[in-house]
Amino acid sequence: MGAGSGSGGGDALPRHAGDGGGWRWRRAPGIARPGLRRRALLGAAAATASGLALAGCGSTAAKLLQAAASPIVLVWRPWYNFPNGQGTAAVSLMVQGIAPWLRANPGVRVRLTTLGYQQDTVASMLAGAGPDVFEDWVLPIYVQNNLVLNLSPYARRDGVDPGIFAPAVMRYMLTTGRYAPGGPGLYGLPAYTHTLAVAVNEGLLGQAGLRVPEPDWSYLEWTRLWESSTRRSTDPSRQRFGGQLYWSGYDYSMGNPAPFYLKGFGGEYVDPRNTTRCALDEQGSLECLSWAYGLQLDGVIGGSGLQDFATGRLVTALVGTDGTLPPAASAWQSLRWNLYPMPIWPRGRMTFASSDFYGVWSGTAYPDVAWDFVRFLCVDPAWQRWMIKLALVGPNQVGLFAEWAHVVRAVAPPLRRKSLEVITREVQAGTPYVGASFRYEEEASAGVIARYSSLAQSGQLSVESAARQATRQVNALQAGGAAAQARAVARVEEIEQVALSPTPLVLPPPSATGAGAPARPSPYVRWQGGRCTLLGDGASCGGTADNCVFVAVPATHTHARFVCRIVALANVSGPRLSPWGQAGLMARGDLGDAAASVALGLTAGNGLLLQSRSLGGEPAVAHGPRETASPSGLIGAPFLTRSLDVWAPNYLLQPVWLRLDRDGVHWTAYSSLDGRSWQRAGEPQLVEMAAAWIGLYACASNRAFGGRYYISASFDHLSFRPVQGYQLGRTGVVPAAGPVPPGWAGD
Repeated sequence: MGAGSGSGGGDALPRHAGDGGGWRWRRAPGIARPGLRRRALLGAAAATASGLALAGCGSTAAKLLQAAASPIVLVWRPWYNFPNGQGTAAVSLMVQGIAPWLRANPGVRVRLTTLGYQQDTVASMLAGAGPDVFEDWVLPIYVQNNLVLNLSPYARRDGVDPGIFAPAVMRYMLTTGRYAPGGPGLYGLPAYTHTLAVAVNEGLLGQAGLRVPEPDWSYLEWTRLWESSTRRSTDPSRQRFGGQLYWSGYDYSMGNPAPFYLKGFGGEYVDPRNTTRCALDEQGSLECLSWAYGLQLDGVIGGSGLQDFATGRLVTALVGTDGTLPPAASAWQSLRWNLYPMPIWPRGRMTFASSDFYGVWSGTAYPDVAWDFVRFLCVDPAWQRWMIKLALVGPNQVGLFAEWAHVVRAVAPPLRRKSLEVITREVQAGTPYVGASFRYEEEASAGVIARYSSLAQSGQLSVESAARQATRQVNALQAGGAAAQARAVARVEEIEQVALSPTPLVLPPPSATGAGAPARPSPYVRWQGGRCTLLGDGASCGGTADNCVFVAVPATHTHARFVCRIVALANVSGPRLSPWGQAGLMARGDLGDAAASVALGLTAGNGLLLQSRSLGGEPAVAHGPRETASPSGLIGAPFLTRSLDVWAPNYLLQPVWLRLDRDGVHWTAYSSLDGRSWQRAGEPQLVEMAAAWIGLYACASNRAFGGRYYISASFDHLSFRPVQGYQLGRTGVVPAAGPVPPGWAGD
């Protein structure tokens, strides 16, 4: 359960005086009352929401600022889902909370984004426009898709002590990061500590002649209380539920709300000893599910939280440090109620802990600055204290919980006599539990469990049947994920064997699909250390034929991965380059100009472009990704530092990694800014090639070879070794117009 996702809808700010009722906001040290200077606050928030960056005044960004062409702007997606009309004021108050960090980092600006939860955030990252720093509760989705930065080197360098956080949350994050595609590590830091207590309507129990709970009650004693206080009726308005459970199955979109129930019975959703195995078919899991779903089917457990508790339709409810305490304090003022510990389960005490985290997008242009901001949000107590005052949120650090209880009582008078120590003791004792995530296919596995959970909760399947069917299907998904990873590793090993071959491979002659290529070294290719630079000439790539410089090696493996990084794209002659001058990674069925091919290139003025041509010389088709497809087939935004009319020696804002994966006749293209986090470039292409030439290409987009422009493209980090250069679409005649620039020679 993430922030604002549980009972109460995430109502996180108490209503202040003058909003139509409720209790007064008491000023805590260092925080303004929302009712004061409201016009100024709303004005600042509106400016923020409209995209105006908030200027700050530190040392972390000093070196980067010297080299940057413009101020560093970090995009931040925080938790500010405050309903009841408090959203705008809350954003302004959050801006005030980061003021110390802004003052410590001169020249850095922070821009708040209005992105929703993980679906929108993941989509923005895959489209190359993600927030640099973000809060969420679904870490496995980001880790398994290579969307978050490994924070381990930064945390070790800066001496971050993991012991300051709730142990269960840190274990969850480290376990999630153990199987990351980019290598084991810590891919997020705890954002808050969200945990639960049981709110009990003591007045209602007294009227019914029932005992109030004792702190050491077992789950059986709580069950008897719930059953005794339940009032069944065919009229829904007269139905009264004895208790409430947060339970929606293992649902990744809700941050795994229920693993702690299973843990209390000795069960698990994910086997912590083997995260490729579902444990729903184990005895502890079956016992817990039978208990919980049985109570639900009998009408003992139900209700919708805050409002039902306030009207007496719900006798006990779950509240906690996730933003439900403030509205509870306001809505329940007329009730005699208090907080009690969670039941003692068959295996001992266990309560909920959320997986909320702060992470750094792996595509950020400023990883050091983004890390420093995350460190402020998660390690420096200043921000944690600010959020306690702002929304009564539980801090992420165990040592701050005594302070949390003190501040809550100071800010929210209705909570002064409530047993907040129930929550504090649970956190300090380490009883909150998050659970584990599956090693592969987290989203798909969660969907399977949620589906069968729904069937069991509704009585359409028995608990045992639903659990066993879900287990079988999830285990099959995990096996498929393991096999896919093994194939990917094998592809890399195969292509590395080809790339490291000590003997240059002999190219067969070009086929008859086009004009052919000269079988001799090209003066338009040179090597310097591990860098290959092409002097691009030629008219175009695409259509029914290609006209470009190509340096390649034959690759006969039908399952392989080809990788390179393009580090420079510049003009060498002429006043300017064509916007469609391009260079990149290409696979071809042969060396004819109309061969079947797949190419992922970086254009001089129009970003990345994916093109493919099927067997038989059909015209090449440009493709864009699903989310941002456009008629031009562009992928992402241009990577240029300035307009096409003003040229500098190097036009790349930063190096760009390109990748082609071959799986038989299927070719999938990817791009990356760091070589670790990859975004797919369009749909996989179906292109049949019996064998393939894999290589680098460059095209100046002249009218023909020997035009007035040359494009210089430099590559490194090649996973293959090109052995020969060619001029595709040309019979071998040296370009007639324009001499080869000085310094160019064959290898």
